[in-house]
Amino acid sequence: MHVYGSGLGFRPAYLDFATCAIYLSVDRNGRPTPFHTPEALPEELVTRGAITGRVTGMKSTLIAGFERNGFFYTRTAAAHASAEWAG
Repeated sequence: MHVYGSGLGFRPAYLDFATCAIYLSVDRNGRPTPFHTPEALPEELVTRGAITGRVTGMKSTLIAGFERNGFFYTRTAAAHASAEWAG
């Protein structure tokens, strides 16, 4: 289930479970994206290719999921919540 378009307020995000910080998925201009992209994550969370400057790796404590009202949901938890709340 794709929860971003569910109208329930889920936004693609990353959680750093080492620090409990949530990072919304945004483009290089800071605009929210409808999909997970690590390109605008803080530099301390990613590694970039020397030639391309594109993200080639992420900190091992990052997990992709969704943010809603300040809370982080894994993909599975967001899908379950969406199914329950939409029904």
